[in-house]
Amino acid sequence: MRPGQWRLTYSARGHMPGADLTFGTEDTGMLLTQEPDITFGDANNGEQPLPGEDGIRFGRDYVGPMSVTFEAAVSTWGPNSLNTVTEAAEWIKVNALHLPTGTLMGRSNQNALSKLRSIWRADAVRAGAGTVASLYHETEARTRVAYGRPRRFAPAHSKLFRQGYTPVVADFQCADDRWYDSAPKVATIQKSWRPFPTGPKPIPPPAIGLARGSVTMLGDMSTWPVITINGPAVNPVVWIGDQVKFKLLTFVKPGDWVRVDPRPWVRTVRNAAGTSMGHLLDRSSTRLAEMFVPPGTYSFGADFDFGTGAWGPVTCSWQDAYGWF
Repeated sequence: MRPGQWRLTYSARGHMPGADLTFGTEDTGMLLTQEPDITFGDANNGEQPLPGEDGIRFGRDYVGPMSVTFEAAVSTWGPNSLNTVTEAAEWIKVNALHLPTGTLMGRSNQNALSKLRSIWRADAVRAGAGTVASLYHETEARTRVAYGRPRRFAPAHSKLFRQGYTPVVADFQCADDRWYDSAPKVATIQKSWRPFPTGPKPIPPPAIGLARGSVTMLGDMSTWPVITINGPAVNPVVWIGDQVKFKLLTFVKPGDWVRVDPRPWVRTVRNAAGTSMGHLLDRSSTRLAEMFVPPGTYSFGADFDFGTGAWGPVTCSWQDAYGWF
């Protein structure tokens, strides 16, 4: 990608293919004719009327997700537009070395439109509950990403396709109202030891494995930390400042891991085999929906009941979150 371009990606699912489409500028074959319309969802306000008196009582408000609407033109051949398959094949033969990869270029207008609709249909995404696509945007200074699903795809039935030009309106529904840094940050904490207490008692209590570190969330909005506990580990307790704390009542075997992922489009606790482990969270643990961390620097730590050997590291990955791209 380069500044001004957008990129839609999602992974394959079984026999359904994934996609990696770059668009937004003329050389991609899908030129934006207007700046994208970014709409933020209406708030779900929790206020209630006060019976028998004036005014209202404010409750818990919830913010709806955003959506992005693109007004674009499928314009695959530039000023000397070609349309037929024969003309396209000849053009490709001459210009094959100059075709941008991951774009609609190198196709007739009808074929490019068909391909774009197939990508926007996103079979591999909509076939799985919770599965999302990634929508990237690059500016001069940064690349940011939103997570969601392609929605409306509305091409205009126009004779302009004979000149290699078809107007299209396409929507992308986001899972929340944040833009994230495209590259996640990762912090890892390793083991240290809490020494046995000294004194006259002949039998010391079990040793406890300790890990300490810190994480710094930048950005302008709270973000979601994804925490991975690598085995072996016994009854791990993990925390990030006062924002997030949970205890997992299980033994994580060597070579296995458990990942606590509170992001709205994932929101699971699973091990390496994909088995749900959420029922093993202690009742005092922070709810997944409340495991968001505002910008700032926080302690990042873990305690483990120590069994018969060393235990694995704990990692925290996150993407700084912003209110605009």
